[in-house]
Amino acid sequence: MEKHVKQNNITTHGLILAHGYATASSIANVVNRLLKNNIFDAIDMPINSDTKEMAEKIEYYFRNDEHRKDTLVFIDMGSPADIVRKLEMKLGFTVGLIDNVSTLMVVDAGEKMTHGISLEQIVKKIPDHCIPSGKMLYQKNKKDLIITTCLTGIGTAKQIQKLLIESLPQSMLSNLSVKSFEYDALIDSDQRVYTFWYW
Repeated sequence: MEKHVKQNNITTHGLILAHGYATASSIANVVNRLLKNNIFDAIDMPINSDTKEMAEKIEYYFRNDEHRKDTLVFIDMGSPADIVRKLEMKLGFTVGLIDNVSTLMVVDAGEKMTHGISLEQIVKKIPDHCIPSGKMLYQKNKKDLIITTCLTGIGTAKQIQKLLIESLPQSMLSNLSVKSFEYDALIDSDQRVYTFWYW
């Protein structure tokens, strides 16, 4: 992994496990750059990896002497959590496990780690700060627009507008707007953008 800034007084290590070609690596890279500190390592698990292969990668990582200290592990879903739980009894150090990993979650944890907050406190507090939210964004029904204008001035344009409104069936007007504009305003670039987006 690319080095950013050496860890200073960070007693907890970070690891991200996620399915996909480079999902975990991408999150770790973004967070390490944002925090300017090489806090998180990553293990990418291609979708076609079997459980045994994943277990071997994870165990090999934890058996490395460089990483034998309290570790906060983020996972995206599924079997990696079970693998880490089985290893935890053999490792000789504490492991915190958080699922449904997101970049925001890892940034939040990384900031806490740089401030010396304990692994236990981080695991307890992270879910409270990273609750997902949902919102529906409905498309508004846009009305068709008829523009009236005239070289002689806005007065004539308004008369044409009034004539159209009085002549068209009310059922048609429910989905249609008729607006009058100065001719000079229509050929002005800023006004033209406004006109085309009017609804």
